Parts: sequence; structure tokens; C-alpha cells
Amino acid sequence: MNWQVTSMPTSGPLFEGAISVYGDAFARPPYNDPDRGHEISARIRETHSAREGFAGFIAAADAGDVLGMVYGYKGQAGQWWHDAVARAVDRDTARTWFSDTYEVVEVAVHPDYQGQGVGAALVRKLLEYKRFKDASEKINDLVHEAQKQFDRGYNKQDPKEFESSEEIDYNMKNLTILNLIKS
Repeated sequence: MNWQVTSMPTSGPLFEGAISVYGDAFARPPYNDPDRGHEISARIRETHSAREGFAGFIAAADAGDVLGMVYGYKGQAGQWWHDAVARAVDRDTARTWFSDTYEVVEVAVHPDYQGQGVGAALVRKLLEYKRFKDASEKINDLVHEAQKQFDRGYNKQDPKEFESSEEIDYNMKNLTILNLIKS
């Protein structure tokens, strides 16, 4: 069977398929929680999707059947899991671990497709998305800073900002490269 990983919508048939898969996965041992799928739908729509860094993905077969789902967001103080783990470790460890965290909040794969790489592909996609987003934000910061430095020198607000025309050319090339990477 062919399947692919795509973004998880927060409404519609693919979202409902993801919720159904979640319910099926947690209804069986060792969880034995047949109602767990009902509450996650509201939790994703009303709370989790509004959290900073929220991203979700589904694995869907070519026929449109959802095989698995994953989502995550930036962990912050005041969130249940963040606070529960922070309380379980010493203060220095919590400070180190929780200075900048991203939580893989839920992963579920339909029982018929477990052990076939679906869950691993979903988690890999979520973490790739997170790394890309972080890199993109860093590039945006670099472009912004390069633009400020160039503007200072170019506008002659600080004539010593650039010592030579070669330095201006060098900084223009850097700014151009960063803008290309950004776009």
C-alpha cells in the first residue's frame, strides 16, 4: 500500500480520520481507553492548535484512509506535560531541559499499520518541520541584522561602518545570499 505524510488539517474528513485512528490505537491494550479519541478532537481544535509552534501531520493512503497522526508544539510553563516533568527533576535539570523545548504531544498509528514505519515517518516529519522552522527563524534574524548593518553603512549614518568599497560589496553579497536563502 502506498501512503504519504501530509499536514494535518484541523477540520474535515482527514482530521476526522486522524481522530478515528487515535481512538482505535488507544482503545486497545495496553491503554484500553475507548473514549480517548473523543476528547482529543476538542483538545486539538480548542487548545493545542493555538499553541506556539503547533504542527500536525497525518499518514494517508492513496485512497484517502488515514493510517496515523502526530502533532506537537513548543512546550512552555503552565502546560500540563511541561510542568509535570519539570516537577519530577531537580531545578538545574529543569532549567537546562526546559529553556527551549518542543513537545511531540501525540503519536498514533492504526493498529493494522503499527510496526510498518508509519509512526517513525510521522515523528521524523514533525521533527524535520521543527528544524526547518528554527533554521528559517534564524535566517530571518540574520537577514534583518545584515540589512540593518548595510543600511547603517549605506545611509552614511555611521561612515566608519564600512571601511572600503570591497567591504560594501562583501556585505551586499552576504545580504543577497541571505535573502535568497530566506525566500
